[in-house]
Amino acid sequence: MPRKTTTSTTKKPQAAQATDLAGDRFEKFRARGMAMQNRAGHRRRTFVTDDPFVLGEEYGFTPPIEIQKPVYTDRLAIEEMSRAGNATGVLRLLFKDDYRRFLAALNSVGDDAEEVAIGVFIDIQAHFYGEGIVDELVTFPM
Repeated sequence: MPRKTTTSTTKKPQAAQATDLAGDRFEKFRARGMAMQNRAGHRRRTFVTDDPFVLGEEYGFTPPIEIQKPVYTDRLAIEEMSRAGNATGVLRLLFKDDYRRFLAALNSVGDDAEEVAIGVFIDIQAHFYGEGIVDELVTFPM
């Protein structure tokens, strides 16, 4: 007697969806982390905007360079690289595909390129997180 074949009724796994962390299963962890920050006297990181930081025509960039707000893993990397003095790593992470365009523009600035790069980094951080956020990071040498 031939073997009977069956069609699998197992559902294919669905793609993971982004989880809304407000009021969900991570709330207990968030509350614990916030309480610890408060006890330690640390300021909670706030987000000013989700809008990209834009360097446009007024800075010589056509098309404009748009820097998106860093996600959590990028924020961790930025903090780590800043503390380690890895300025080029920070800029590469922020500027992504536009990194070389930004460097080419810095070449035209001359001897003040390092200061311009630091100033842009400070403005990017202030744009997303508010003034003074960079004070919490160790200044990186160029």
